[in-house]
Amino acid sequence: PTWSAGGWDLGDADALVYVDAGKAVAFGVELPYEDVFIPPSASNGRGAFEVSIHMKTHMDGATEAARQVDVGKFKLVFPADACDGVTDAAITYKNPAFATWEEVTGLGAGAYGQTFFSGKVSGAAVPMLSLTMRCAAGTHAIGVETMEHA
Repeated sequence: PTWSAGGWDLGDADALVYVDAGKAVAFGVELPYEDVFIPPSASNGRGAFEVSIHMKTHMDGATEAARQVDVGKFKLVFPADACDGVTDAAITYKNPAFATWEEVTGLGAGAYGQTFFSGKVSGAAVPMLSLTMRCAAGTHAIGVETMEHA
């Protein structure tokens, strides 16, 4: 992912307004660059593809402890009418540096969130979570919002 291109933290997914890439801590989402083939046998005419969420931590911190993130919460946003709802069963990777991961409930259609804690990481693009999504043919706005961090 090219995080420096202003793509950190989708912000307002409806308006596709990207927030300042200079945030101290933010999440970014890596999506397929090329078209996704949907075979005729696909369930409900939807194609499956991998989505990876990365986190940028306090890179300007003076010490390793100042650069680390111990707790975080993010929300993946997607068009509910075009993409299947995401569940924990779709997850293919969780960063093992965190002992506890919990689904954020009450987000409504078109959103899926996770909270993680009991660990710590630092870096410019730390892989945090990967999952498989299924969407209908078309161009869709899929992004991630930074909800909380400490």
